[in-house]
Amino acid sequence: MIRDIISCQNVCRSFGEQKALDDVSFKVQKGEKIVIVGPSGAGKSTLLRCINALEDIDSGSIAIDEVVLDRTHKDIAKVRSEVGFVFQHFHLFPHLSVLGNITLAQRVVRKRSPDESDTFATELLERFGLTGKAQSYPSELSGGQSQRAAICRAMALNPKILLFDEATSALDPESMSDVVEVMNFLAKDGITLLIVTHELSVARQVADRVMFMDEGRIEAIGPVDEILVNPQNQRVKDFLAKVLA
Repeated sequence: MIRDIISCQNVCRSFGEQKALDDVSFKVQKGEKIVIVGPSGAGKSTLLRCINALEDIDSGSIAIDEVVLDRTHKDIAKVRSEVGFVFQHFHLFPHLSVLGNITLAQRVVRKRSPDESDTFATELLERFGLTGKAQSYPSELSGGQSQRAAICRAMALNPKILLFDEATSALDPESMSDVVEVMNFLAKDGITLLIVTHELSVARQVADRVMFMDEGRIEAIGPVDEILVNPQNQRVKDFLAKVLA
C-alpha cells in the first residue's frame, strides 16, 4: 500500500494582513510528482517554505513522513534531513568549490567522514554530468550547471522529498530541458517531488498531478489533462487563457 509522505491540513500563514496560505489541505503519496502552478503571489513558494520549516505556520498541521511539524521545532532537524530544497537562484556558497558545496552538509548533518563525503559527492557529480566541474567555483558555472550542482547538493543528504522553487525560471530552454530530465530521473528513484513553476511545459513533462493555487488557496488539483487541458474550474480557465494567449 502506497502511503502519504506529506500531509497538510488546514494550513494558514499570514504576513500582516496578507494571507499567504488560507486553509490549505492536501496529501502527497510517496514517489509522487506534484507540480504547483498559479499566478505570482498565490502562495506557492510560501507553501514549500512551510513544508521545509523555513516559514512557521500560523495554524493547521504539516506532517512529513508521519513526523508532525509544529511551532516548537523539536523535530525540525529530522524533517530537514529528509527534505531537500532546490532554490530558484541556486544559493550555492560562492567561496566553496562545487565539491565543497556538496560535501559540507554531508559532514555536518549526516556526520560522514571527509572521504565518505568526497566519494558520494563524486558519484553524484558523475551521475548528473558534472564530473569535470568538481573543483570549479559557482561563478565559473553556467546556469544549467549551477542548478544541477544545487540538485547534487540537495541529493547528498539522501532526501525522501525534493522541493523545487522555480528551479527552471532562470534557465535557457536547453538548460531547462536538462533539469526536467534530471527531475524525471529522480522520480524513477522513488523520490517525492514538489515543483513550483511558471513553466506549464514542465508540468506537462513531469507531473503526476498539478495543483493550481490562487490567493493562498488550492483552487484545483488533479491529473495534468484535467487541470491544464480540460479544466473545469473557472479560475484555472481564466489563468490559462492569459498565459497561453
